[in-house]
Amino acid sequence: MALILDFTVLEELNLSANELLFLYYLDRGEPGEEVCGIDMEDLESKGFVKLTEIDHKLHIEIRQKSLDLLQLLIVDAKIDINNTTIIKKSSRAINQELEGRLTEFRDKWKGLKPGSMGSLQSCKAKLTRWMKENPEYTFDEILKAADMYIASLNGDFRFLQRADYFVFKQENNREESSRLSAFIDEIDEYTPENWTSSLN
Repeated sequence: MALILDFTVLEELNLSANELLFLYYLDRGEPGEEVCGIDMEDLESKGFVKLTEIDHKLHIEIRQKSLDLLQLLIVDAKIDINNTTIIKKSSRAINQELEGRLTEFRDKWKGLKPGSMGSLQSCKAKLTRWMKENPEYTFDEILKAADMYIASLNGDFRFLQRADYFVFKQENNREESSRLSAFIDEIDEYTPENWTSSLN
């Protein structure tokens, strides 16, 4: 398990990295406000904790807002035999990313061929699975791979694969293919100009 320090999220919530770490350890039952120098009253005013006094002792209760934040920023991690950390995106983080950008992905197919955008539900389900299996790639790289695939058709969209089939498609022999996986490995070499010119 790993905690991601997403400074964009922290800035939006007006939360410091130290405060995030405190909430992480508080949720694990290991609070350390003295070490982190946390202002408990400020953290309470932001809605992350609830302070009560029990038997003249301060009791700190973590609130749902904190739990939701930790669920967003905590991801699974494993160490391979070479001590290389491999991070897997959490389902919550993937869902949040797709909520904002799924339309952007489907719009790549808009107007190219009737029905080619695929259903919203199918695209979301397949992209969610693909992103879990390939956490090393960003959504911008996924979009770039889609651009690369569409450009490879050189304007002839008769055999254009539907957006959801581009992510995963089961062939007639029941084997599964992914053009997204095939094209995304080549994105470092891709610019619209040199890719289309290489096809002519």
